[in-house]
Amino acid sequence: MSKHDAGDDEDEILTGGRQRRFFVPEQELVTGIVELTGEEARHAAGALRMKPGDPLFVFDGTGRFAAATICSIQKKSVSVTVSAIETEPPVRPHLTIATAIPKGKRLQVLVEKCTELGAGALTFLQTERSVVTGGAESEKRERWAVEACKQCRRWRMPSISGTLTLEEFLAQSAGMTSDALKLIAHPGGVSLGSLQPSLIKQNAVVLIGPEGGFTDEETERCQAQGYSLLSLGRTILRTETACIAVAAAHALLTGEA
Repeated sequence: MSKHDAGDDEDEILTGGRQRRFFVPEQELVTGIVELTGEEARHAAGALRMKPGDPLFVFDGTGRFAAATICSIQKKSVSVTVSAIETEPPVRPHLTIATAIPKGKRLQVLVEKCTELGAGALTFLQTERSVVTGGAESEKRERWAVEACKQCRRWRMPSISGTLTLEEFLAQSAGMTSDALKLIAHPGGVSLGSLQPSLIKQNAVVLIGPEGGFTDEETERCQAQGYSLLSLGRTILRTETACIAVAAAHALLTGEA
C-alpha cells in the first residue's frame, strides 16, 4: 500500500479524500461566505446536483484550503460557508521545469501530469528550434492545473509562467536559481538518479528543449550560466514525455511520490 492509500477513513475525510473540491481565486478564499461561480458553480449545482447542507472543500491553488458547507444555490453561483482556512506546507525540494511548448493537445497532457507529479513551477520557453510559439492561453493552462489538482488531491498548483525566450528565462531566474541544482536535458549528460543526494537537499531547475533539442549555442549558453547536462535515457523523448519523466523521477528520488 502506498503512502497515499495509507490511513483510516477518518484521516482520508479530513484531508478531503471523499469530498468534492472546488477552486476559488486566492483573494476570494476567506472565512465566512465564499461564492463559487462560473464552471465551479455549474459543476456543483448542475453536474453534481449538490444541495444546501452538502459538505465540500474549497482551495485557491496556493496551498490554502478549507472545509465548507453549501448554504444556498443561486442561478449562477453557489454560496458556501467557510469556518477555518488551513495551509498545506510547500513541497521541498522545489522543482521548476522550463520547457519548449509541445504541439496540440500534448501541452494539456504536460500541464496535467506535471501538476499531478508535484512540479512546483512550469515556465514555457521560446527556443531557436521551437515550432509552437504560443500554445493555449494562460486561462486554459491554469484550468488544466486546477482540474489536475482536484484529481490528484493536491492543494497547491504549480506556478505557470507565460512564454519567455531562453535568454529572458536565464536572466530572470539568475537570482532565483543561484542555490539550485541547474540542469539541461541533453544526450551525454548525467542521469537524474546519480544526482539523488543533491536533489534531496536542493531545489532543482530543469530545461527541456523542443523536438530537435537545444542548439549547440543554446546549450553552451546555459552551461556558461551553471547548467549541467542531464541525460533522460537512451531513447529520444517528446517534449511533454521528457517533462513528465523529469517530474516523476524527481518525485520518486525526493520521496514525494
